[in-house]
Amino acid sequence: MIKIFLSTKTYKAVKGVKVVFYSKEQTLKAVKNIKKTSSFALTEVLTKKLFVGEKSSFFPIIGSADKQSLILAGLGTEKKLSISDLRNISAGILRTAKRIKASKLYLSLPPYFQENEKDSLKVLLEGILLADYDFKLKSKAKNKPILLNIYIESLKSSYSQLLKDTLLLCQSVNLTRDLVNKNADDLTPNIFMKEAIKIAKTYSLKHTVLKADHLKKKGLNLLYAVGKGASCPPNLTILEYNGGGKKSKTVALVGKGITFDSGGLNLKPSGHIEDMRQDMAGAATVLGTIQAAASLKLKINIIAVMALAENAIGSNAYKPGDIIKAYNGKTVEVLNTDAEGRLALADALSFTEKNYKPDCIIDLATLTGAVLVALGEHYAALMTKDNTLKDKLLKASSETDDKLWPLPLTEEYMNEMKSDIADLRNIAKNRNAGTIHAAVFLNSFIKKTSWAHIDIAGTGWSSSIRNFTPKYATGYGVRMLTNFCKNFNSKKYN
Repeated sequence: MIKIFLSTKTYKAVKGVKVVFYSKEQTLKAVKNIKKTSSFALTEVLTKKLFVGEKSSFFPIIGSADKQSLILAGLGTEKKLSISDLRNISAGILRTAKRIKASKLYLSLPPYFQENEKDSLKVLLEGILLADYDFKLKSKAKNKPILLNIYIESLKSSYSQLLKDTLLLCQSVNLTRDLVNKNADDLTPNIFMKEAIKIAKTYSLKHTVLKADHLKKKGLNLLYAVGKGASCPPNLTILEYNGGGKKSKTVALVGKGITFDSGGLNLKPSGHIEDMRQDMAGAATVLGTIQAAASLKLKINIIAVMALAENAIGSNAYKPGDIIKAYNGKTVEVLNTDAEGRLALADALSFTEKNYKPDCIIDLATLTGAVLVALGEHYAALMTKDNTLKDKLLKASSETDDKLWPLPLTEEYMNEMKSDIADLRNIAKNRNAGTIHAAVFLNSFIKKTSWAHIDIAGTGWSSSIRNFTPKYATGYGVRMLTNFCKNFNSKKYN
């Protein structure tokens, strides 16, 4: 647990751990002037090259009762330093402070970042707050959590509102993380729907739910088919935030919410099925984003659409070989029940476009294992035919460090998704370009609206702790989409 305090004053009597930033150049300079260093421990660390200022390297020096405790934080080469690095470095500082069980931590922005103080402070705060997240379900905690007070000093201005806004944003990221980390039985489509409604009531958002019987009645047969084999039926949950008023443009965010993906009758094997509670990360990201927008009172209209289902095995489960009529009238040959996310999204996309007529639609989904093979856990795949929308998303990506990598979305791939007996097949005729094939399938359910698909199968879930990213659910995409929505109406992105 942490508390953060901002000050325009320098703390003279520091009783806690002080962070000292060193670039590689500064470390070399300090070694040359080592006689001027008053701390014996610091002298030892520098002369023996135990710390050389490498980027995101950290070395704690625990002082005696009358000596200052330090955390040396490496900035790397000054010429290569970027503001995004500060997010990672501040996350590392927090983890180091927790490791040495510090109760008070003092730091100020490194001189390199002080010229752009406001943006640098926001990035530093994000790194600290996002790295503070911890998800464990152990029966006994080894130690009680220590309250860590963090003092950020010597600021030119008061940034109390910036701190508040950054806290709200990171709380929305952590909402997404919490949802994705939950046991599948603790977050069924029905429970997810209730969580969304709770948020809608908190922020006075309009909410609409199409339950299973409504899905059938309105013709959302693909989404219904995916979830009909489960004990908890599927639903389409929609929240509306109107922060921009009637003259504002509207962004629709559509998320895949498969609360557990067994693969259906094309059952997933061991080694692939164990973490499939995270297959609703797209819907969780959409919910986290609309909460962030509402809590920050962004001047934009947002429609959050969550296609919620459990892809289960049961007597009523849909079957390989089924031909199903989608909401938009197209027929789909189901050749693999484990390619279910694109089916659920297809109905959600066409329903959103027809009934809400937004200015753009962005969908997020843990859609393909192929994206993990191609890009690993560091980049999500972005596919769109709208270059303007692509540029806006890449801009938001670069500012938040939620990384995106564009992949092509052209007609050449479409032929491989055509069926002999239906309009479309839900998997391609070969295993190549699996991520792109899934995107062109989804593109078939968009008529004319500007649309982008983001495959987060690699970035929504992490196999290890990395900088501000925890192990397991990452909350990827909330900050990027919030940034995108915040600037959607502004000249910045136009």
